Amino acid sequence: MSQDRRVLLLEFTESHHVLFHPQILALREAGYEPHALVGERFVERISPELCARVETFPGGARTGVWRALRLATARGYRKAVLNTANGSAARDFALASLLLPRLEVVGINHYIGKFTHSPTQSLISRKVRKYFVLSDIFREAGALPERLPGLTVRTFHPVFYPQLAEAEPPATGLVLVVPGAVQQVRRDYFGLLDMLHRGRDRLPEGLRIELVGACDTGDGRALRRQAENLGLETVFGFHEGFVSVETYDRLMRSAHAVLPLLHTDDPAYTEFLTYKVSGAYHVGPGYRLPYVMFEDYRRFSDFAPVSAFYGRDTLPEALSRVADPKQRAALRAGYDTLSKFSLAAQSRAYAELLEA
Repeated sequence: MSQDRRVLLLEFTESHHVLFHPQILALREAGYEPHALVGERFVERISPELCARVETFPGGARTGVWRALRLATARGYRKAVLNTANGSAARDFALASLLLPRLEVVGINHYIGKFTHSPTQSLISRKVRKYFVLSDIFREAGALPERLPGLTVRTFHPVFYPQLAEAEPPATGLVLVVPGAVQQVRRDYFGLLDMLHRGRDRLPEGLRIELVGACDTGDGRALRRQAENLGLETVFGFHEGFVSVETYDRLMRSAHAVLPLLHTDDPAYTEFLTYKVSGAYHVGPGYRLPYVMFEDYRRFSDFAPVSAFYGRDTLPEALSRVADPKQRAALRAGYDTLSKFSLAAQSRAYAELLEA
């Protein structure tokens, strides 16, 4: 095991800062000293108070890459983690850091298909030989090859969130959360409207669906209009603009269950089984919330014990199941069988790849 316990976490883009907090916790639990480099506009999103050292850079990704290279050289880091090990900034850093043979770089691959179909990823992998992916679904679905020559791939589940609000779900009714900005290419909002409209006579009382992300998108405005046309606007909680991390945390802690809206009978959403991860995969275990999940996910071990499943014609029945306090408690208890989501297990998994 390396005697230098410093690990430099790097993010050059404007995305994925939510992953810093769980990585920092995992590193600290395993006895590492987390350091971080992010754009100066995003430093408050990464739990900087938990890092031994935090550096920022102004401007764009190119500035960040050169800042990271200078830090790695001047301070003699032995390990760094690319929080987004995809794209041109990761490529530029990886290729330039080939000149730093003592620096080992581990990466998080957010797009599984890029392992085998991306020339840019191939260039990144000249330096990054060890990767994390963020769900076991890709292995169970057969999307992640059994062997990737020269690479070691392990799963890290980033299911730990800072507590920023004191909140709890209401004693009556049913509050669901749909994480993320309203974008139809990511979640089937209009399919949801159709199912709610067709099953409105069978919906549980007090149903509330919080759309936890920016709703002032083109799809968000269209969704609001369609909900009004169908008389369903009171079911939804719409949020304008960026949802702060404090508001996000409060809404999650005020919910009864998570509704990912990944309907894999529509080809638009099969990529969440075969290509890229959905952040909704982590919210359930992170907040210990049951899922209301499309029936195709029944085959996956992460969801089978903690989800009420539905098809296009059976959403009201699934909602009624999670609306029942006893059935909802039984689904939450399903997390007791998923010990891999504990901090101890994830810290161990993270450290094992760092030292592999």
